[in-house]
Amino acid sequence: MFTPSEWCSGGLIRELFTGEQPYKGLSVPQIVGNVGFNEGFRLELPKRVNVDPDLRDIMMKCLRRNPKDRPVFGKIVSMLSEFRTKLKSKGELKRQHLK
Repeated sequence: MFTPSEWCSGGLIRELFTGEQPYKGLSVPQIVGNVGFNEGFRLELPKRVNVDPDLRDIMMKCLRRNPKDRPVFGKIVSMLSEFRTKLKSKGELKRQHLK
C-alpha cells in the first residue's frame, strides 16, 4: 500500500541536507508533469552535499519512482534506527542526540 509519507521521507532527508526546496524554479504544472510522466525525473542529492552513503541509500530507496519499490514507513523507521546505531557505535553522535 502506498502512502505519501514513504516518498516524503526521502524528500525530507534531501531537504535537511541541502537546505533547498525540492524542484526549486519549477512551476506546479512542470513538477506534476515531470513527476508523473518523465521516467528520468528524480530528486537527487547534489554531489557537493556530503552525506553518509547509508543515509543516501535510504533516501534514494524512498524516492524510487515506483511506489511498490519503496520501503514501507515501518521499514524506513527501522533503517534510520539502524543508521543511528551505526553512528552511535562509531562515536559520531553526541550524547544529547541519543535520548
